[in-house]
Amino acid sequence: MVKWILCIALLICGVDIAQAQTSWQEAKITQKAEIKIYHINITPFIYKEDNQVKGLEADIIRGFVKFVKKKYNIEVIPVFQEQESFGKVYQLMKGGYPGEFAASTFSVTEERKEEVVFSPVYMPDIEVLISSANLPILQDSNEVATSFKGVTAAIVPRSTGTANLQRIATYLPSLRYKKVKHFDDLTTAVATHTNHIAYIQLAEYLMTLKKGLKIKRQNLFQVNKAGRAIVLPKKSGWKEPIDAFFNSAEFKPWINELIKKYFGHDVKELIWKLSSSHNQNQQNLLLFTKEKEISELEIAKKQLEIERQTLLRNVSIATVLAILLIAFFIFNRYQLQQKTNRLLQKKNEEILHQKQELIGKNEELQLQQEEILSQQNFIESKNTELERKNKEVSDSIQAAQVIQKAILPFRERMAKHLKNFFVLYRPKDIVSGDFYWLHQRDNKVFLAVVDCTGHGVPGAFMSMIGYMILDKLVIVDRLNDPAEILNRCHASVMNVLEGNDNSGDYGMDVAFLMMKRINEQQTKATFSGAKRPLLYVPAGTKSIQEISGNRRSIGGVHKYKFHFSNHEVTLENGSLIYLSTDGFSDQNNTERKKYGKQRFKEMLKSIANQPLTKQKEGLEQALDDHMFGTVQRDDILLIGFRV
Repeated sequence: MVKWILCIALLICGVDIAQAQTSWQEAKITQKAEIKIYHINITPFIYKEDNQVKGLEADIIRGFVKFVKKKYNIEVIPVFQEQESFGKVYQLMKGGYPGEFAASTFSVTEERKEEVVFSPVYMPDIEVLISSANLPILQDSNEVATSFKGVTAAIVPRSTGTANLQRIATYLPSLRYKKVKHFDDLTTAVATHTNHIAYIQLAEYLMTLKKGLKIKRQNLFQVNKAGRAIVLPKKSGWKEPIDAFFNSAEFKPWINELIKKYFGHDVKELIWKLSSSHNQNQQNLLLFTKEKEISELEIAKKQLEIERQTLLRNVSIATVLAILLIAFFIFNRYQLQQKTNRLLQKKNEEILHQKQELIGKNEELQLQQEEILSQQNFIESKNTELERKNKEVSDSIQAAQVIQKAILPFRERMAKHLKNFFVLYRPKDIVSGDFYWLHQRDNKVFLAVVDCTGHGVPGAFMSMIGYMILDKLVIVDRLNDPAEILNRCHASVMNVLEGNDNSGDYGMDVAFLMMKRINEQQTKATFSGAKRPLLYVPAGTKSIQEISGNRRSIGGVHKYKFHFSNHEVTLENGSLIYLSTDGFSDQNNTERKKYGKQRFKEMLKSIANQPLTKQKEGLEQALDDHMFGTVQRDDILLIGFRV
């Protein structure tokens, strides 16, 4: 059944899993590898000149190639592939394969660590806010609303500069954004236009000043981050050699010379000085770092010596024990032999009889030993087979995760249609039975939050079926009525599972919403639910309202003919809408007590006046506190957005 569903899903979706580059495991076997490095042009980090890829990060990659050759005797061929935008590079890394890297001056953030793997940082990461020359220098954050009124923020999609601007956006609700493809375009936009702002790296800012471009640096809103690094996909095995390269003794002085080469001695010194002066106690950071390295080296040497002494002591003890055991055995045998000699004359026949019995016992023991060895070999072969099958299953589930992530709406598409939103998505296992679906057609936005039967692999298969059915009904058949969409969805699920004796056990709980703008101030929301409600907070109020869905699921066996119903509500701008599965409210604590629907609604009510990013943080903290000491029992999905 499972294999049949997967085949249908793959045929419909037309999934094409790309051929990966050389993995680290293959490279260690074949002693050669080809790696692919995705990048954009961003001077002086990585750029093309005279048909050659140059720059700081290009030199880091080539230095890494030499390091691997020297340390591991592996011949690595780097292939640089330029991409059209930073967002494209990041998307390739999210779903990347072994042997793929990204070098586009990536900032290390906690959010990105959940999606990609970073090398150790190679330089500090300080981002400053720049503005057009006509804008004043802010002295206090209270001046933002008046001095920066009407400004436009230049951004590179998926970059950390977009997140940095959220702090300024709180003072400027009408802040406009201009998307550019490359980081070099940020300084150009600010320098050539009036009333423009952008976040850029400190080093890039200093280089821009040397070029003579007219821009200003704002003293406020500077952002110090963990640092810049090379990026690898989550499943890459190349983390081992790249960590060894970055942590080698030669790397630090070498990278300092590279930074000085591309940015100049003055810029290099300023970057390190600023990165080490977050407060007065950090002025001696460089010295402390060196002392820490020496301390760690000494600790490592002492630990190695302790381990060596422990090993020698254990070997000595084992040797003494072995000698004592042999001596005891020899002494025992000697005593036995003396006793035998004394009784030999009187009990010769008895000894002979006992000897014959002993021979028989030895033969029996030998047969038993052979049988035990045979059983051991059989068990080892079964273990090997089980390990192989377990790896096949694990690889299949990992592939299923890639497929499932690929069908979920990208954050850019969500931001385009919902503007101000958050998604709290926590699969219980690697793959999930919960999914969310989004589509925009004409002047209507369709949004669904779906909870499929089960979780893990069975739930994931059902989620793929549900996703394809929604695509067909809304995109292909162009249905508009939410209730009719759920009715047709129920029929489609029953048709897909027709002939399966257990089809009544599979289904979906759905919260389906269609939104249409009435005018600039109002939006009409049409809702239909299959065992899931719609929660909303009208603008200007502190009360949370609930529209219950029908008490029937999509799929399963209904005892009588049943149709889903619609509910309409008109919402003013600023109203909040929440759609969720039952995973959050059903999560238990160590006392097996659920979080509860009423408590969940009270939580939403208490945070409704906060920004959506803060709402998500509060919800995640409440969930973590409730389930501390226990495990997640189901997939969890919650979407909140402001109309």
